[in-house]
Amino acid sequence: MTKYDMDGWIETHTGRRFFLRDPDPADVNVEDIAHALSHLCRYTGHCSQFYSVAEHSVILCNAYMLAHPLEPGQEAVSREHLQGAMDVLMHDAAEAYVGDVARPLKQLVPDYRVIEAGVERAVATAMGLTYPHPAFVKELDTRIMVDERAQVMARTAHDWSTDGLEPLGAQVRFLAPHLAKSTFLYFWKRLRNDLDNPA
Repeated sequence: MTKYDMDGWIETHTGRRFFLRDPDPADVNVEDIAHALSHLCRYTGHCSQFYSVAEHSVILCNAYMLAHPLEPGQEAVSREHLQGAMDVLMHDAAEAYVGDVARPLKQLVPDYRVIEAGVERAVATAMGLTYPHPAFVKELDTRIMVDERAQVMARTAHDWSTDGLEPLGAQVRFLAPHLAKSTFLYFWKRLRNDLDNPA
């Protein structure tokens, strides 16, 4: 066994071997993603209560869907809208394999960003996502930080890069991991079904 074999992979919740430096889309599994994200805490764990990446993803997806209601006379959500919702729900899916690393640290560790990008491509291929992330995903993911800061972080006078941005109006519920996981999978299954079986 080579060093690459020993050090270059992680074992997932479902028992798969996932290679971080050469990720295979065939090894990507939504159960692993939902499970891991439901156990990862946002903001490197510095929240007032446990707040998972899975719950964050669901909140963001719900905000996107509420911002794009059906038009008068429209009987079904467009495929473009469904794909957008799936892209939003899964925007942090790579963190199931590489962890939730704070943005400032990502900027300081170029190798991490290379590995993360490779995992994101593998996840996008496996899950039928848009890669790279559409601009609207980044915008929503940045704006929700305004809501999250007010609800999950300590009250401080520190300047954040999101100061002055319009919040989404999202409400954090601090779901336990098993609830965050089941909610994430519910959203994913509904979106996957609607994408695979258009009206």
